Amino acid sequence: MKKITAIFLTFAMIFALAACGTTPEAETPEVKTPEQDPGQTAAAAAPEDDGWAKGNPAPVPDESFVVRKNNIKYLTYSVTSYEGEENSSYMQFYGMKDKAIEDAINTQIRHCFEELMDDSYVSPYPGLAEEVSSRGLKSSDDVYIGMIIHANFSDVLSVSLYRNQYFNAEDDYLGNSDVRTFNYDLNTGKQIKLADLLYDGADPEFFNNYVKDYVAKVVAAGDPDEAMYSYGMSGLMNSEFTGLKEDQKFYISEFTGDPVLVFDYDTPEFDTVFTDNEITVDLRGYSAIRNRFVSSADLFEDNTVRYMILGNDFDPEQYTDNSNYWDYYFDDANITCSVEYGYYGDIPEDIRSYTVFDDEYVETTLNEFRDIYDMYLPAYPEGLHGSAWMYAYPSRFGEFTNITRQVGRSIWTDDTYMTVYENSETTDLCFRGDSTESLTIEDIFKPGVDRKALMKKAFAANNRVYSSEEVKNADPEQLDAFFDAVIDNVNGVYINPDYVSLSYSGSLNGIASSFFPDSENIWVFTSLCGFMNFDDLGCENLTIFD
Repeated sequence: MKKITAIFLTFAMIFALAACGTTPEAETPEVKTPEQDPGQTAAAAAPEDDGWAKGNPAPVPDESFVVRKNNIKYLTYSVTSYEGEENSSYMQFYGMKDKAIEDAINTQIRHCFEELMDDSYVSPYPGLAEEVSSRGLKSSDDVYIGMIIHANFSDVLSVSLYRNQYFNAEDDYLGNSDVRTFNYDLNTGKQIKLADLLYDGADPEFFNNYVKDYVAKVVAAGDPDEAMYSYGMSGLMNSEFTGLKEDQKFYISEFTGDPVLVFDYDTPEFDTVFTDNEITVDLRGYSAIRNRFVSSADLFEDNTVRYMILGNDFDPEQYTDNSNYWDYYFDDANITCSVEYGYYGDIPEDIRSYTVFDDEYVETTLNEFRDIYDMYLPAYPEGLHGSAWMYAYPSRFGEFTNITRQVGRSIWTDDTYMTVYENSETTDLCFRGDSTESLTIEDIFKPGVDRKALMKKAFAANNRVYSSEEVKNADPEQLDAFFDAVIDNVNGVYINPDYVSLSYSGSLNGIASSFFPDSENIWVFTSLCGFMNFDDLGCENLTIFD
């Protein structure tokens, strides 16, 4: 990597850290930029470690999956050389009342970023230099340093910085990644220890035993490449696993609150092939993060109350897979069908039935499709091919169990692969607790609120994701009428961690085309109506958090 000859800073002000946050507001951040503080262009001194974050006593595991989102904000700094060979970024935070904690976090992150950006930095994997030399590889200028925000709730901020680099030869290359993780208690700015994610009194060997069991499954898979794909690690070992260290690298999952362990040069017993391997630990029944690292203190300058729902996965040991891939076909027609579905034993039986496609349903659907196929066939003597697919899958967030069912059909020509017919129908079903009645769109709003007005507001706000000028310039009355028509066709809801997905009867494309007949990009209108963020609807207007 060549020396950076100039640093350009691009500020991306984001009002919320969720993937789909609310619209930014104009304001001046407290964090200093390098122009304001030239001393920051040199590597900042790492703050002295004055111990681990302790949090609150947590004698029992967490029960509720509803958490309050933090209102910390951030700036993204993009760093690029004159030659355009570096393209890296990191974040700095603002919006906390305690500026000393805010500054300490920012200094630590910037110090780490500048260390990874240094031209002399070499990732300290044992044997990496020897491997590069023996294969005749050369260090590539293709180096990227980035930063990810993981968890940001219950007074916890979990982030990671990563450095990706490639070593190349004419017909060979080697990838290398370097990951640094930071898990802050925003009450103190101190780092959270992995062991403190467990409730008081939990087996102190929980994590070690989990890793041992996990590695045994990986090794049993046999092929290291297949194991890496299926399990996130190769299973190759340099020596016997003797246990995790107190400062084991991990980050906290955004949507489950579970820790993700990072194995690299700091865990030399694992052969990670010069890149990081990860294990996500299922902490159901053991986690204390939602009780231990939360306080009644108002930590942020913006005290808007925002909630999200953490994932509550099913027991994988209770899964029954009933998928059939391309097992259904007609001998005298080029029609195939895949049926993919499965169910978990811990889903109530009355709900579980929605995840199943029984033989009678499959046969009826395929026969109907065969009639459509036969109708098109005479017009295409070169031949047609038809494909049908049916899948159903469940998910669970907090006390909500979602099931998505989709049935699709497509017919295309054998010689030109031109599509002559296509149809797909998706239905979302959502069940709360043990109820066997699926929720309607009306059920998620509190009595007395203007549901349609809130939905229209959320749809319009979704354009911040797509930034479509066509939507911005659309006639307001026409857009409002389109939203009215869309809302009237909602036939299912799906509760996600911080937004509601919607399914519809009929075609959204057809509805949009009737309101915007001259548009060549109908998708920019239909894409607005696929989801609604809790923040845009207003958590106080929803029954979800009651």
